[in-house]
Amino acid sequence: MTSRKLYNFISGFNICDLKKFKDFIESPFFNKSTKVIKLYNYIIDYYPEFDSIELSEKNIHKSLFNNTLYNSATIRHLFTDLLKLGEKFLVQVSLTGKKFETDDFLVEEFSLRGLDEMLKSRMKLMNENLKVPGSAGGDYFLNKFKLATDLFNFESSKMGNKESPESIVNSITNRNKFLISFFIVEMVKGIDALNLLSHKYELKTQRNFTTNFLNVFDFSKLILFMKNHSELKEFSFIFETYYKLFQTFTNIDSEEFYFDYKDTLNKYSDKFSKNELVYFNKKLIDYCILKEKTGKHRINFGEELFNVYSNIIYNQYYTNNINKHLSVNLYRNVLILALRLKKYNWAKSFVEKNLEKLHPSLKKNIYNYSLAMICFEKEEYENVLSYLLKIKLDNFDMKIDVKNMLVKVYFKLDYLEELTYAIYSYSEFLRYHSDISGGRKRSHNNFLKFTKDLLKLKTSPDETKCEYLKTRVVNTPELVSKRWLIECIEGMKIRDNYSICRDIKKA
Repeated sequence: MTSRKLYNFISGFNICDLKKFKDFIESPFFNKSTKVIKLYNYIIDYYPEFDSIELSEKNIHKSLFNNTLYNSATIRHLFTDLLKLGEKFLVQVSLTGKKFETDDFLVEEFSLRGLDEMLKSRMKLMNENLKVPGSAGGDYFLNKFKLATDLFNFESSKMGNKESPESIVNSITNRNKFLISFFIVEMVKGIDALNLLSHKYELKTQRNFTTNFLNVFDFSKLILFMKNHSELKEFSFIFETYYKLFQTFTNIDSEEFYFDYKDTLNKYSDKFSKNELVYFNKKLIDYCILKEKTGKHRINFGEELFNVYSNIIYNQYYTNNINKHLSVNLYRNVLILALRLKKYNWAKSFVEKNLEKLHPSLKKNIYNYSLAMICFEKEEYENVLSYLLKIKLDNFDMKIDVKNMLVKVYFKLDYLEELTYAIYSYSEFLRYHSDISGGRKRSHNNFLKFTKDLLKLKTSPDETKCEYLKTRVVNTPELVSKRWLIECIEGMKIRDNYSICRDIKKA
């Protein structure tokens, strides 16, 4: 429905966005319909959930058109008009935050209108703005390429007047130089993304177009060429950082490359743009997770990952010009790791400090999710249930967390009927989500299989069977919640031994 699309759209706005959008739709330059303004004023009282029964189309029609006969098509058209205005509003917001793109559009308009002096002045200003410290990265090279293209187009149009062939050749050379630089940076990102996806989802990328293209030349040498070339000396730190990132993920078993990359990133962090820092720090996370997954490492990458997360949260290396909120996945991963490392006070403080940084529409559910996670680690299982049952999440990872937690809680509380249904629901959830990687699906299915075995032992304790089950759990590589399963088995063995000793004493 158009209304639901609009509600979901506006739910993504913060309070500041709402005020700006109201100003936007009230501007006659963008909107001349008073009914659209009235529609916005009516529905905004129900932000952000928009779940009131007062939001029926008939009620809205009555408010906007008094006693006029109800017409559903009229209301749908108004919703569509308001949604389209919302999209135009986001374009305006985006342009406002992108100074270079706005100037680039101006240069184009100046050129079309023959305003040469204004064009040259604007290009000079654009070039000066790009020299601001802390702006380096892939976008920087792309912007330099666009600026060199604008200059080339301008000089070519004036050929035969004041502009010399040497000046045009210099513009072409700069244009090519920055285009190649942008290509190098973006190719490293592309290669890295392919490597990460192949590890995560067990994909075969050997015959991918990108890998076939890279086989044509030595990409490592190409990056070093850019780093050491005299004409790119001022940008050598960019290529050095990307080269070390490239080395880190193409030599993933050699941890020294990771720490060399991390040191280099810290060394040059004040030179890079916020977007670039978000990306670079995300790669530190990816490496630590891959090392933990493979189990092939000499240091504790759990603690290393926690330190990386702490630095990212402290410096807010998760916001950029596209996303202003802390992502649900990052929030979830930080919380889970802190609890796994038994940093309970830190986890509680993390929730209190960072809940407001999430998207407004998510805070209520994430708050209940967070408290459920913390209570679970403290073995307050009844409280866990009360929080879990309040959660309505769209996030896939959190959905699977909730299902996993429900199984564990029902097991601990001996709610056998609820446990049986929770296992079935969990299994069906996995079966119908084809986008889950094979390894991840096996990990969760193995957890359910061993939980069923645990349940049998819980009703009929047997130390020999417990030991056999523990061996199977320990030796199963693809298994989520392995630590919890082992703790449950050990707890059963202790209770079984206690019962035996008690029976001996009675005899």
